[in-house]
Amino acid sequence: MPTPDTAVNAIADRFWEGLLRESPTTATAYGDERYDDLLDDPSPAGARRHARSASGRWRRSRSSPRTASRWRSASPAT
Repeated sequence: MPTPDTAVNAIADRFWEGLLRESPTTATAYGDERYDDLLDDPSPAGARRHARSASGRWRRSRSSPRTASRWRSASPAT
């Protein structure tokens, strides 16, 4: 069973890798050369892909058993 630290690190790693894939210019600015041959996609379709990807990362981070209870306790009552 992963420790809280490794679970958080895994979430952070997935977030960071997704960000770099979606924004190659950001990756290049941080010195990551894997995406040097690509450009960001500023089109409406690119913006939709980015929004879907960000939404998916958010859902996955909230579905982690260790983080879900924290989010529920930190969320305002509706």
